[in-house]
Amino acid sequence: MELLHKVHLKKTLEANFKNGLKNQLIADRDHSSFLTQ
Repeated sequence: MELLHKVHLKKTLEANFKNGLKNQLIADRDHSSFLTQ
């Protein structure tokens, strides 16, 4: 059970990390399009 919990935690952290990167890319894109207007 402990191992399963650690695997789940790792997957959750990886998903959060990927979402964070994606949001950062979107924010950067929005920011640069704002600058070019």
